[in-house]
Amino acid sequence: VCPPRTPCALRTSTSLCSLTTCLHSSLLHSASTCTRTFCANRSPWTHTRTPLSCKRAQMGDAGRSNYATTEADKSKPLGTQANPQPVMTEFINGKGRDEGVSWTTRPHQDWQPGDKQPNPWGSTSYTRVDPAAIGAAAYPLVISAITPRPIAFISSQSKEGVVNVSPYSYFNAMSHDPVHICIGHARTSTEVKKQGRKDSLDNILETGEFVVNIISEWFLEAANHTCGPYDADIDEMELANLTPVSSEMVAPPRVGESAIQMECKLRSTYDVKNKVGDVTGTIVIAEVVLFHLLDEVVGQSPSGKTIVDINKLRPMSRFGGAIYGTTGACFEIPRPPKEEQDRLKPPPSK
Repeated sequence: VCPPRTPCALRTSTSLCSLTTCLHSSLLHSASTCTRTFCANRSPWTHTRTPLSCKRAQMGDAGRSNYATTEADKSKPLGTQANPQPVMTEFINGKGRDEGVSWTTRPHQDWQPGDKQPNPWGSTSYTRVDPAAIGAAAYPLVISAITPRPIAFISSQSKEGVVNVSPYSYFNAMSHDPVHICIGHARTSTEVKKQGRKDSLDNILETGEFVVNIISEWFLEAANHTCGPYDADIDEMELANLTPVSSEMVAPPRVGESAIQMECKLRSTYDVKNKVGDVTGTIVIAEVVLFHLLDEVVGQSPSGKTIVDINKLRPMSRFGGAIYGTTGACFEIPRPPKEEQDRLKPPPSK
């Protein structure tokens, strides 16, 4: 079923709110426009449950043929097929499909290779922003422009045994063999002036260990409650009533509410300095030495490899300001075949 929704008080347009779930923290509001797909069968700011995922309910039984590759579809160029991976589609449309994500077709069904796809305004006017010229004021630009961002809910532990948990959205996977992740620890203006660091970074640099827990919809509020400007001796996991679970290869505990937990060991750091030489952030590169996956979210790819079922996981992401987002509508688009490059080659001479 679709998750409950709260009217977005910042929206002044009469058009549909375009974010699947628009969640504003009580601490901060942003005037950024929400950009995720909103269910087209809802009235503006009407937030009630429907029995099926909204896109599926909108499409009805007749629309479900879009989820399978038909013989007619196979005759189309590979980049325009409705669904090039019927086996994967069978998996993602299987059990749990209506629990979180609605699966639909790609946005432009009539697109053909070579067709232009201009911006909807037909504009060629751009605002130039030199990030070096605005310094720390680039922060709201960065977090509203680079979206959606996955969230690393980091649990760390000081040498004295004090546990710290905090969400970081300067985060992503960087490689898979071995698995490495990267986390950016940005510093506030006060921390820059005092040459201070966040508690999570202090713990990571001291011990070389931490855990990345993925935030799902069911414990978002508790996770968000950990990101206050608390003192270093405060155990945020206890404060938010989260459940500590012992790790196996690192000392910091895992967050029991999280369906994906990654035990990590520090491999490298890089200090980011501004134009006057102040350290304004630290990029942490770490290796994931052990995954813990909740059985209910584990699936298998068509080739038998372990994967995570996004329908079950219901991961949260970050936008600008204090905006969080859920994963709404998903679809598949295949990679084009190598033969596509032949379109740019001159025809053979006669």
